[in-house]
Amino acid sequence: MRSGPATRIIIILNCLVVAISVILPLARLPDYVHEWMPLQVDSLLAGAWWEFFTTMWVHAPFYGWGVLHIAFNMITLSMFGRFIEQEIGIRRYLALYFISGFVASLCFIAEALVRAHFLGDSQMLEVSVMGASGAVSGVLGAFAVFSPRTPLYVMLIPIPIKARTAIWGFIIVSAVLMFTSSAEVIAHSAHIGGALTGLLFAWLLKRRYAANNEPPPLPLP
Repeated sequence: MRSGPATRIIIILNCLVVAISVILPLARLPDYVHEWMPLQVDSLLAGAWWEFFTTMWVHAPFYGWGVLHIAFNMITLSMFGRFIEQEIGIRRYLALYFISGFVASLCFIAEALVRAHFLGDSQMLEVSVMGASGAVSGVLGAFAVFSPRTPLYVMLIPIPIKARTAIWGFIIVSAVLMFTSSAEVIAHSAHIGGALTGLLFAWLLKRRYAANNEPPPLPLP
């Protein structure tokens, strides 16, 4: 099954940003992508308001594990986004994606401020956060609501588990890692915020369908 139009456009735009970040250094130009687009709490508080919106479009530099960063996010979005887009329609799907991304950013900002002001970890304010993981986590959360019993194969687990179990396992593991590992590599709070937003968004939407006795929107052609 092909991805829906909104999912395809999101993937293309993310890949385009990666391509620009590769081309700029090759052209001996500054890497404006990784200078201006990631979210850094101290620069955000200093006035770089656009980082709140641009962070979900930029991924780690395209070498080493950075290749896996963009690849994993876009493959996951392609696999699950197409089903959610067809289930709830383009406008609701875009709302789900961007709201999940924004909440994910807010969760990381909150974590960084708490760690800096109450735990003495001021380095969190200087950590650059980037990637569509928070928004993609929201799509995964919505999938778990609309298709909770679908069996999924998760990394390092040799047997399939239900989507509902998988998403809550993901949230719990992320919460544990948030307190036991460095946030300089993976922003676990952003993943948690995105996933919970997707779960809530889809749950409210499903309740609305049930209350109005209306079926979900028909799949896109």
